[in-house]
Amino acid sequence: MRLAVGYSATPLLPHLTTMQVSIIPLAACILLHSLSPSSATAREISVMQTPQGTHYAVGTEKYAKPAPTLFIIGNPMAMLAKENMRYLLETGEALAKKGWVYVVLDPACEGHDLKPGQPSSLSGWAIHAKAREDFLGPYLRNCIDVLDHLIAEGVTDAQQVAVQGVSRGGFCALHFAAREPRIKAVVGISPVTNPLALKEFAGVTAEQVAYISLDQALEPLAGRTVWISIGNADDRVSTDDCITFSRRLVTTTRKLHPQMNLFPVQLHVGMSAGHRSPDNAYKAAADFLLQTFPSPQIPNPKP
Repeated sequence: MRLAVGYSATPLLPHLTTMQVSIIPLAACILLHSLSPSSATAREISVMQTPQGTHYAVGTEKYAKPAPTLFIIGNPMAMLAKENMRYLLETGEALAKKGWVYVVLDPACEGHDLKPGQPSSLSGWAIHAKAREDFLGPYLRNCIDVLDHLIAEGVTDAQQVAVQGVSRGGFCALHFAAREPRIKAVVGISPVTNPLALKEFAGVTAEQVAYISLDQALEPLAGRTVWISIGNADDRVSTDDCITFSRRLVTTTRKLHPQMNLFPVQLHVGMSAGHRSPDNAYKAAADFLLQTFPSPQIPNPKP
């Protein structure tokens, strides 16, 4: 039986209708992103659980409740304790200084989402796809469980929610936003947009990945704010596939929302070596989100 991930479309927000599509010319691109471990914040993140048992981590210490919230999906939470992985939190750390909360989720089939005996990471995705096993549906329900919990606890402002995904986490983030209309903006940094571009999916057919394809996310994401950054020669996740996805999202948005003059999709293609983010991508993502959402109240530090 073929599995399907179903989504529903979300209404437009008036203040999110003036974005543009932009591909940075190669001549204007900046140098390779090279974030040293010392430039990443070493503050610990706190791992918690929802009443349903879903794990998540909060990296923000002081904020006014409820606060704008950024979900980050990159590497498993346990890996973020390593100094050379802290760059994945750079966007969240920048937003935290402006009163945001950032929340870390494990990618699908990794960390706390990995079940005993389950194949892990991208190789696991491919095995599940071949077997028509739905690994994405339960994962997305857990993501929504965390969002529900944070809103119920008064931590998250339900009107100001964004998600950022890196590499395979970008694929998860796009699906999360497509499933959950309360997410108003999506950031993808060097995101997977076509599983068949991955070496782990060698031998997997288009029919086998149809149930996890981002084709299903196009209509629900239409009109939503999407910001993507990728290197100009990323042969790991495919720059070309990322560009194609962005163009298809614009086309879908134009079709479903003909009243719009500008479409809220931004694609930034910069110089990088292989599967590395273009220079300053994480800071640029933070700046974009700060421009997209109203400024929250920043709590005064304790004396």
